[in-house]
Amino acid sequence: MESALVGCPAVITYIVSPLTYWIAIRMVTIKFAGIANIIANRYVCPEVIQFEATPEALARELLPLIPDSPERKTMLDGYAEIRTLLGDGGAARRAAQVVLDELGKQKESQLT
Repeated sequence: MESALVGCPAVITYIVSPLTYWIAIRMVTIKFAGIANIIANRYVCPEVIQFEATPEALARELLPLIPDSPERKTMLDGYAEIRTLLGDGGAARRAAQVVLDELGKQKESQLT
């Protein structure tokens, strides 16, 4: 999220214990792992998760973001959209609310 707010290209990566990952993929149905992507409701930042998080995969996602490239511009444009969605003040509170809203939708869908 901080990368989005300051306009620094990034790749989101998470690696957790295999048990935690196994539990998470069965309980969480949200489409994205990164808060920036959750807020945008689309992939703004690439996500390289768990077993996919190899040095080669990270390099493949990061290298196009280093030069002034179309991929970098697309990401920075997405960041601008996120900053617009969050507004000027209270961004942390609104970001948390978006995440809570998504989790609430997930819980409701599990109940029906």
